[in-house]
Amino acid sequence: MKFARLHWKLVIFFGSVLIVGGLVLFYMDHARHYPETDDAYVQSHIVYVASEVSGKVVELSIENYQPVTKGQMLFEIDPTSYQYALDQARARWKEAGAQELTDLQIISVAQAELAQSEAHQILAAKQAERILPLVKQGLSSLQSGDEVQADLAVANATVKAAEEKLTETRDTLAVQKLQVAAARATFLQAKLNLAHTRVYSPATGTLQNLVLRPGSFVTAGQDLFAIVDNNTWWVEANYKETQLQRVRVGQAVKIVIDLYPDHPFSGRVGYVSLGSGSTFSLLPPENATGNWVKITQRFPVKIFFTPESLDPKYPLRVGASAMVVVDTLSS
Repeated sequence: MKFARLHWKLVIFFGSVLIVGGLVLFYMDHARHYPETDDAYVQSHIVYVASEVSGKVVELSIENYQPVTKGQMLFEIDPTSYQYALDQARARWKEAGAQELTDLQIISVAQAELAQSEAHQILAAKQAERILPLVKQGLSSLQSGDEVQADLAVANATVKAAEEKLTETRDTLAVQKLQVAAARATFLQAKLNLAHTRVYSPATGTLQNLVLRPGSFVTAGQDLFAIVDNNTWWVEANYKETQLQRVRVGQAVKIVIDLYPDHPFSGRVGYVSLGSGSTFSLLPPENATGNWVKITQRFPVKIFFTPESLDPKYPLRVGASAMVVVDTLSS
């Protein structure tokens, strides 16, 4: 009787061990083929809107949490000073252009004067070629020889002066062309600044954190509010490095968001990061210094929602917590 009891106890004990061992092996095998993590969060593209010019807001066409489309006007900055700057730049550009035309006319006159001086120089040279041999032969007076030499010297000096004047006017025109280009650039920048007083939506999405009001003064480059893109959603899951051995791009994923625990979503692995989260932090770890403690690293895995799993009844929200399970047996 005692032996029978001991026999059954041993059977129950070893049976329990086998069952527990089998469950452990099943869990380990399941965890290996279906790695999961709850260190996962819903993400979307967030565009921060900033004005490219400074000024006071005179018109606000939007409200917080309002859906907007790309190209829709959001608000307007007082354009008065920018219109004045544009008018002034336009006037300076026209003035510079008028001066350029004047310089071109001056060059035309200088070219004509040079041509006239060169003609007189040729005439004086020919006259000298005829008279000077006659003076040497005694067939013409010395005074006539002196006169033709003096005329030739004056003609040469006149040509040189005309050439210098033409060079000077061309240099002046070159400087004026630069001033025209600068005036044109100033005009275009003023025109662009005026256009920037109207701020348009850079993306389609929903407004967030809008505190802007008419009369508010905005500074160029200052983030004013955000637009959450409603078209592209994904989950960024941070998996332990020990779980990534079988994870591949394209594998099916089950996504359970804490907002909707009874409505699972489906997805696909889109990308597995080449670096751990700590690698790209502001202060990455320096394991070669000080005391070293080994810590299992986590790598971001980007998981895209499949379009057919999205449902307007269950709108996604940036930053929502999620639990994901990757089916490594899927293609």
